[in-house]
Amino acid sequence: MKKPELLLPAGNIEAFFAALEGGADAVYLGLREFNARNRARNFSLGQLAAIIKTAHEKKVKIYLTLNTLVKNSELPSLLDALHVASRLGVDAIIIQDWGVYALANTHFPALAIHASTQMGIHNSLGTQLAHRLGFERAILARELTLPELRKMAKRSKIELEIFVHGALCYSFSGMCLFSSYLGGMSANRGQCRQPCRRQYSTSQNTSFLFSLKDNQLMGQLPKLLQLPISSLKIEGRMKSAEYVYTVASAYRMAVDNPEKLPEALELLRYDMGRSKTGYFLGGSVKGAISENPYSGVFLGTIQKVGSSHITFTSAMNIQPGFRIRIMPEDGTDSMSVKISDFQQQEQFVQIQRPEGQLKTGDKVFLVGRAIHKFPSKIQEERIPFKPTLHPEQKRAMLNNLVPRQKPLKREIYLRVTSLDWLRKINMNQIHGVILQICANEIEQLERMQSFLRKFGDKVIFELPRFIPELHLEDYRSLIMKNIDLGIRHFMVSHLSQKLLIPSSNRFKISTNEWVYCLNDAAAGLLARQGINLHIYSQEQEYPNLISGKDRSGIVPLYYFPTLFYSRMPVKIGAGETIKDTKFDYTVNNKNGITMVAPAKPTSLFQFRSKLQIKGFNRFLIDLSSHKASQNTLKRLLRNFENEKSEQPSSTFNFKKGLT
Repeated sequence: MKKPELLLPAGNIEAFFAALEGGADAVYLGLREFNARNRARNFSLGQLAAIIKTAHEKKVKIYLTLNTLVKNSELPSLLDALHVASRLGVDAIIIQDWGVYALANTHFPALAIHASTQMGIHNSLGTQLAHRLGFERAILARELTLPELRKMAKRSKIELEIFVHGALCYSFSGMCLFSSYLGGMSANRGQCRQPCRRQYSTSQNTSFLFSLKDNQLMGQLPKLLQLPISSLKIEGRMKSAEYVYTVASAYRMAVDNPEKLPEALELLRYDMGRSKTGYFLGGSVKGAISENPYSGVFLGTIQKVGSSHITFTSAMNIQPGFRIRIMPEDGTDSMSVKISDFQQQEQFVQIQRPEGQLKTGDKVFLVGRAIHKFPSKIQEERIPFKPTLHPEQKRAMLNNLVPRQKPLKREIYLRVTSLDWLRKINMNQIHGVILQICANEIEQLERMQSFLRKFGDKVIFELPRFIPELHLEDYRSLIMKNIDLGIRHFMVSHLSQKLLIPSSNRFKISTNEWVYCLNDAAAGLLARQGINLHIYSQEQEYPNLISGKDRSGIVPLYYFPTLFYSRMPVKIGAGETIKDTKFDYTVNNKNGITMVAPAKPTSLFQFRSKLQIKGFNRFLIDLSSHKASQNTLKRLLRNFENEKSEQPSSTFNFKKGLT
């Protein structure tokens, strides 16, 4: 079997050269826009051109990350980025946004496209749809078990890429809204502030509830090498060149010479990461949560903070060029410092005080030793073409993206998770009920035949965000049972789930807010894929919403946003409230999925008329967090009509903006 590609990250020039020297077959990196690691240094166009030339001379591939959600106002700049990628000859682009796919596939067909892990592909439905749409590769979710991966690999007709080393997100990639909720810094737009690395308080204690250890699948490598996996990916575009070189060298050794696995494992002791887990694929979920969320080797704590210097403890002899990270006790934003001038007396080290908030007790970690030196500069190549398209050309590409007509009359949709709600709703008042129920509740639905005969055209059956590979046939059967009951409208949480539904004009398929539709190009793509209705993202902002031409989607006006959606359990009771320094949250587990939501809802009723004046007439009231109550429903509908916000509540990003 062909050896898989070894794919390394590069967030700066040094890391690029470290990847080459470490034995990378391919390197992934980003420009200064549209990539999910905006806090990495990333690259200018001239640097990218030079990198591609240097890499190709060594027969190393370059993949360009364009894997963020894109606002309407950013579509012209996105076209320039696609133009540059196409002309410079990157080997593929990595994307998340369906709008990016639509524009790249239509106007830059020579570009190979890889589906980012942010696209949430976690079963063979995802790879099947990606193949149909012309993707070259799918980068799979990190939460897969080995049996799931084996079955997917056997069924896949496109290349598969898996993460084998590096940091893990608590939530499924692409399904985390926590950073966005805390201040509009969206993880889906490369601005994650790592709320999973922070401390949270329960009724019992304060701890790091969601901070995962680092992924390390070196021990599973012999099994992975027996599967048709095209690429082994290392996470770390925010990491140092030393990290890139160390990890590249270790995996290069093990892939080329499996008998040297123990030696490769020894190398990984110096990757300066967190403690390790094999996670789901390694079968070691138990213990994957770390009580110590910090990366690097722990040195000590800050003992003194002066006006010009700080003093910290260290049992290790410090050397010039060492890099340390200072972590506040509460797990908020860290600070990286390169040591030059210092004084060390026994276990005490004094360095010049860096800028920022510091206090005694902050932890200090060694994150780099500067043993290996790599070039920090590259001679930029001259771009032999104009890097921006003509404005008229871009306007032509962006015209007629949205083929749908906007609704002329107001439509109200409700989402419920209990059949009890159907007895509380006046179905003549609403346009549709989005029904989230489990397979064991279908028998109850069967007893509501008279209701379905009368109102079945208003019932929309919604599929979950995560359907394990080994349960695909169960959901196919569940859909057929719904069809037998007379349900003809289905809402999918991943675009590939439409492949579970029989292809027929008798059925309608819609997408919920987890099939992201943040721009007109995405809205147009969904329409061309036969999607009947789409729900706008919960992290949507008002300026972006009204800046586009699309007016056909459903605007969520009331909901409890799911901030974490994870396959990883946590050690707290179901329904228990947790707290950070600002907000309270609820934690629930359903069907093996842990969900964290704010204790107070997002309420946008006060914007209803403003939205209708702008042409939006479809609205969602999400009751899935409420027990069936006619009084609750009446109150919410009354507030909807009177444009009165629920209190207490938030406006999420709608008013404060999305970064």
